[in-house]
Amino acid sequence: MVVKGYWARPDANAENFVSGFWRSGDIGSMDEAGYVKVFDRRKDMINRGRGG
Repeated sequence: MVVKGYWARPDANAENFVSGFWRSGDIGSMDEAGYVKVFDRRKDMINRGRGG
């Protein structure tokens, strides 16, 4: 998935995009074989939709 930016959120774009790369907030590492392991997130969040 390619993320071009946050819709109508220039503040979020400025905070989360560095040199054209999106900083997702995932914390992890890559081993010598190129496998990526994700350990945590930089900040906790709750995603919720509107009830209906």
